[in-house]
Amino acid sequence: MKKITLFTIVVFLLLVSCVNNKNDMITIIDCNDIPGKPEYMLFKTENEGYMFTYKGGLYQNSSIFVYKTTDGGKNWEQIYYQNGCYFYGSSKLYHNAIFGFIKDPNVAKNNLFKLDLTTQEFKLVDINIANVESIGGGIWTRGNSISAFFSKDKYRGILTTDTDFSSF
Repeated sequence: MKKITLFTIVVFLLLVSCVNNKNDMITIIDCNDIPGKPEYMLFKTENEGYMFTYKGGLYQNSSIFVYKTTDGGKNWEQIYYQNGCYFYGSSKLYHNAIFGFIKDPNVAKNNLFKLDLTTQEFKLVDINIANVESIGGGIWTRGNSISAFFSKDKYRGILTTDTDFSSF
């Protein structure tokens, strides 16, 4: 009798643990029809998401693309395009905007960008961190400001700006 009860409890626990919980499901998003190499993908909600891609070599003429989905990644619409740069590093969703990095391979410019998700305006910070070896070690927020780490040789720094890129 004890063996049957123990067996029944174990089987019951296994069945309960195998119940499909929607929160634990993995969704695979097909990006094969999107031009370029995906660099970031951020979802604001379960259905609304943004994908950042670039096409071309790192130190050749390249182009960036931004795509938006409103159906969880089944369909993507291009909302921004620019020649002569590529995405790299990291990105951050903050309030109703995505902040990240682009690099101009021809003149070694490094810029922080903002994609306003309400207006879909793509804006570059009005400052160039020239010839920096590494930018994009991270983006973080504090209050109403965005900060990014960068380095050049032995020099290390942090660029801090408000979320409208009006002061640095």
